[in-house]
Amino acid sequence: MSFDDFLDSQRIVYELKPNVDEDDSFEDEYYDNETIYYQEGIPTKSSSIPFIKLMNGHEPLKNMQRRYELFERNWKIQHDLITQVLNKNDKDKFTPLKEFLYSIQPGGFLKKQGELRLTTALLNLGSNISNHSRLLDQVHESLDGNDCVVVRLHSKMCGSIKSTIRLINTEILEQLEKDFKIDDIQDDSNDFKIRKTEFEDVVNILKTLNIKLIVLIEDADSFPTGVLIPLLKVLWHYNKIHSNQLKVIIGISTPFIIFQEKLPKLTTRFLNLKNFQIDNSNESIDEIMEHLLLNIDDTHNSLIFEPKLVLEFLKIKTKISISQFINYMKLIYMNHYFNQPLSIFWTNDFSTIILNKYYFKVFERLPSVRKIDENLSSNLNLHLTDEQQTQIDDFYRGIISQDTNEIGKFFRINIGKLLDWRINLRTLLDFINQIQEYFIDYKIWFNNLELFKLIFQNLEFETIEKNESLNFQFMRPIFETILMADISTINEFIQKIIKVETFNYIVENFNIVEIRKKQEIPKFLNELTKALNNQLYELDINSIPFREICCISTTSRGLITMHELSMNAFNPQIREIATETLLNSKNQLFNSIHSNLNLLTPTDLDLKLFKLFEPSVVEIYKLYREAGVFINIYDFYQVFKYSLNKEELLQLLKEKCKKNRVPDAVKLIKQCESNEESWDKLTLSWFLKNLTELQLLGMFKDGKNKSEIIEKNIWKGL
Repeated sequence: MSFDDFLDSQRIVYELKPNVDEDDSFEDEYYDNETIYYQEGIPTKSSSIPFIKLMNGHEPLKNMQRRYELFERNWKIQHDLITQVLNKNDKDKFTPLKEFLYSIQPGGFLKKQGELRLTTALLNLGSNISNHSRLLDQVHESLDGNDCVVVRLHSKMCGSIKSTIRLINTEILEQLEKDFKIDDIQDDSNDFKIRKTEFEDVVNILKTLNIKLIVLIEDADSFPTGVLIPLLKVLWHYNKIHSNQLKVIIGISTPFIIFQEKLPKLTTRFLNLKNFQIDNSNESIDEIMEHLLLNIDDTHNSLIFEPKLVLEFLKIKTKISISQFINYMKLIYMNHYFNQPLSIFWTNDFSTIILNKYYFKVFERLPSVRKIDENLSSNLNLHLTDEQQTQIDDFYRGIISQDTNEIGKFFRINIGKLLDWRINLRTLLDFINQIQEYFIDYKIWFNNLELFKLIFQNLEFETIEKNESLNFQFMRPIFETILMADISTINEFIQKIIKVETFNYIVENFNIVEIRKKQEIPKFLNELTKALNNQLYELDINSIPFREICCISTTSRGLITMHELSMNAFNPQIREIATETLLNSKNQLFNSIHSNLNLLTPTDLDLKLFKLFEPSVVEIYKLYREAGVFINIYDFYQVFKYSLNKEELLQLLKEKCKKNRVPDAVKLIKQCESNEESWDKLTLSWFLKNLTELQLLGMFKDGKNKSEIIEKNIWKGL
């Protein structure tokens, strides 16, 4: 058989036939998707954006479009901030590396023999493996150009020195063909021969084109020593022959002292080594987190993060990469604007908002609003002024009468409080930073994120008044220094903060005045502590009504938490999800994407079919759970087949196929009604198809030495 005959034998031929004439028994009924169910998230004629109309579809279309516009605009602002930070921190980061690789360095020759050493850059990628991929991509991007070919090697692809050299050959030739037009020096007829070229010939081609070869070893710590050492020797040998045409970059995550133990001294003699610390990801992610999580200088352009959620991110800061954090942030913004109908109110432009009666129901059901009502009902001492009590009463009267003016007043007051929350946080952080900077020469914290963690990590707003003396325990070394300080030093500090406009509220409302004698210092510290605690009271965001419009919290009253949402999105528990779906298929089959839940009744065809026969994979999974560890396939099929109510099931399937106008399926069902063999074929096809699906899900494996037996996979602690 020739090669062409072999290719022809592998082709699949599809035969197109005209549609079978529809069965006369079909009812003449009008079928329109839009009248049967509301398509959530599916772009329709009226909207091309990937957002849905909330409040059971009663949200005005313009409001839905406005939410999408706000998401795109506000996320772009956050993303631009991230890009700005990264560009600033990464500027000129690789300049020393490029200078080292492209120029002749001192010590580039062996002392006795005078032979050229192999220029080798050691890149310390840092201990956070999650950031390595981004750093290596940056290195590749900065070096890749018209005067060099960069070949990236990973330990998983380099099992032997032979396969590694072959990989380098292939990568070089592909890049030459793509970027440097290798056809200019090689005829097309020789293209196949080029791919078989030895490494020496490939290096000769590079020299002819005056192109340098840079081999980037991405994870040298994981590289087999039996591959790494011979590879370096081969590269050194050809570099010696071709006059400094080859360079090597070695990426390591361990200190050089530890890594060099992998290389014998005889090998390092031939390498012109230089170590580069290129990992600045800790500084970058600190700055990015401070911008995105605290946002102390922003207004309506970003969301507010509850302190506990900020602390959750600080816990995983050293475990996630910058790219992962950016993805987390985008998911949070997208989830908020996708699911929260009130997010359109987090703006300074209310002119385009359409308010209908359904918003009043949402206002009333907000957890932050209901919390006030619950506290009032339980006669808790909320320390409300007469004015605040009147505002709450007017708001509830407005809810009942749907009076937009009364609701609007209360709403605007609390929007102002949410804006003030950021100002209060910034004031507190700036004030404490001033105290540290003025009174001590060392640093207890180095940036606002560290200070934020010290303030909030042990803070509970429910007990804040009881623990006033403990809330700022981390500042004790500073307070002890103040007790020992000169009166003039303290007075200079007081004069300094009085001049700062943002600190006026703190200074004026507490007795922070210049002192005259040493005995007044404890009183000054007492007033200072009161001022700090008062700022903390203002940061209880859970006490602000309507916070849901812009605040992202760790809990959502029984709903999935923001942290869980992020973890499930990027680290899904696949087996748990699959098992839960198989056990509770109703949650997947009957939701507002597929059905109008308000129109579903016990007599509905879909519900009747669901009660009688769930999707066949679910039915088989139920039987699988009841079976033992070893299952005979034939017996398994028989149990499945006889568990079905044939007559009732076929009748419902026939009705369903008629309704959906599937004539071929109707004919098949009629055959199954009259012919037992057709029924056996249908049930066997269901069984085998879904048995394979369960096997792909890892539920079982083939039995040992017995093709008719399957064995359950027992998952323990996974």
